[in-house]
Amino acid sequence: MNKKIIETIKKYDLVSDCNGLVLAVSGGADSMSMLWFFNEYKHIYNFNLIVAHINHGLRSENESEKEKTLIRGFCEKNDIIFEYIDAKISENIKNGENLENFCREVRYEFLNNIKQKYNCSHIATAHNSDDNAETVLLNLIRGTGLNGISGISPKRNDYIIRPMLNCTKSEILDYCEKNQILYSDDKSNFTVKYRRNRIRHNIIPVMKTENPSLLKNIDNFCENVRKDDEFINITAQKEYKNVLENDKLRLDKLKLLHESVVHRVIIHYISQFCNINFLTFTQTNCIIKLVRFGYTSQKWELNKDWSLKISYDYIQAEQNKQSVHLTEQKLNYGNNFLNHFGNIIIEKIIVQNEVYDPNIIKINGENENFIVRSRKINDKIKLFKSNGTKTLKKLFIDDKIPLSEREKIPIIEYEDKIVWVYEYGTDKYYVPKTGDSAIKITVIKD
Repeated sequence: MNKKIIETIKKYDLVSDCNGLVLAVSGGADSMSMLWFFNEYKHIYNFNLIVAHINHGLRSENESEKEKTLIRGFCEKNDIIFEYIDAKISENIKNGENLENFCREVRYEFLNNIKQKYNCSHIATAHNSDDNAETVLLNLIRGTGLNGISGISPKRNDYIIRPMLNCTKSEILDYCEKNQILYSDDKSNFTVKYRRNRIRHNIIPVMKTENPSLLKNIDNFCENVRKDDEFINITAQKEYKNVLENDKLRLDKLKLLHESVVHRVIIHYISQFCNINFLTFTQTNCIIKLVRFGYTSQKWELNKDWSLKISYDYIQAEQNKQSVHLTEQKLNYGNNFLNHFGNIIIEKIIVQNEVYDPNIIKINGENENFIVRSRKINDKIKLFKSNGTKTLKKLFIDDKIPLSEREKIPIIEYEDKIVWVYEYGTDKYYVPKTGDSAIKITVIKD
């Protein structure tokens, strides 16, 4: 199996630019095999290893403690840095929120925080060939496009790598036995309470009786789909530049494109102008019909905030009346009027005592250029009392702020970073200390 992992690393160029690797280790056979492999080959892969382990708090304390002890023991024995977090998922998840999605968000936020802490370039997870097959079937059942059916990618753009992706579960278990690798079994993986587990235990075994090479065939299929999807996306990016004119899409040029390209062009357009990254199958078909048949003066509502409007020559994003953006502007000392919000008063101060005030932002050097605006896609902030960085989208969803109100919340940008959000406070790295220059914010809301 070592040879298989090395071939995967070479084939997809997973670590050529790696200067530090965070290993996501749960304690199961997959991740312990990955940890064992990189420890054995650290003389070849010349970068630091950091092990990150998360306790979701969804199983017995005894079981979780055994996993933690197992991983920590391996790390201490092999002089590897060990990082741990008790996520307490059941205490933090909101009512009605999807458990699997929430766990994934918490897990990746933790991994990214460790990556930043140790200035590492890559994160490795131990997804394997069985996981990939389950993901493909799961997405087919839910309903998906090429992106969903392409399975798990060996390498994501944010430097998350999957070096075990071409290894099967049976190969991993044999690997553990051969190398006497200790691991822990998560009992929740064996219950058919969850859909993924039903696919794993009930569906895939039946499919394997029809073709024992099922996993290999699915892996090959996914690789082909990823290549096709990448090609269409590259084509769509080029066409997007061609059809975009004055923040609108030209209908005459859109009509000349294949529907798969039209779909991606529109997705890219609404992600840029409406902060929307997904269209349902129904929305996609209806919008393509509007484009193809040129129904003028038609409007298709994307959500509560945005619609697409079709005119004779263009298709363009149009903000619904109930949603209003703030005008982006530079903040000056004194009073600043914000349309549809109120006033923000800015005062320059020298901090006299180190007591946290959510409305005071540190000034670095002579740079006093602060911008106030509405949120944008992928805006993030690390709040003073927060465990990690969160997107504003996640913050607003957690606090159940209506879509129509989110665009009215003032965001302050400084040094190309989000440093303050109304009613949330200042970014952790811009909280001043005694003697620092800073600005103090006073809000007078309409």
